[in-house]
Amino acid sequence: GQKCAVCNQHDAGNEADSYLVKCQECNIFVHEGCYGLNLKLGEGEPKLFLCDSCKYIEQEAKKRKEEQLEQQKTEQQQMDEEEYHDTKTTVIEEQTLDKVIVPSCNLCVKKGGALKKAYANHINLKKMQKKLGSNFKKCLFGHQIWAHAMCGFWCPLTHFDNSGKFDCTM
Repeated sequence: GQKCAVCNQHDAGNEADSYLVKCQECNIFVHEGCYGLNLKLGEGEPKLFLCDSCKYIEQEAKKRKEEQLEQQKTEQQQMDEEEYHDTKTTVIEEQTLDKVIVPSCNLCVKKGGALKKAYANHINLKKMQKKLGSNFKKCLFGHQIWAHAMCGFWCPLTHFDNSGKFDCTM
């Protein structure tokens, strides 16, 4: 059978937080308790959820698609609105997913798996923003970072905060 991507154990089935649930997008299996979920699934209910990484990819793709549609609308205002949507939407959907950055673990640098949102705080963030200017978004502190739940547990300087994110501030 399937094993949890965090603890590498099978479904115990006797406790609520020991049910294995499957991400409906990337197909990883995790125990509700290991991944910090509280789905309150009853007996016989489908055990599906959307992991943090897949939620992020979905939200980013939607945001970029809306930005691209808005940009193309302004560029082609003379075109009939209905004709515009019919011809452009499919191309935008394909291009959008290519531009979304797929999350990877900042502790082991591998993509995929049971990723959780993480953050790291710089001692003097404002000074760093000023120093790096437009390159700030490319640095560790300027964008969303991620950590595998297992990597976070093994790294002694990281911990879960109250919001369910890993604090990677060292």
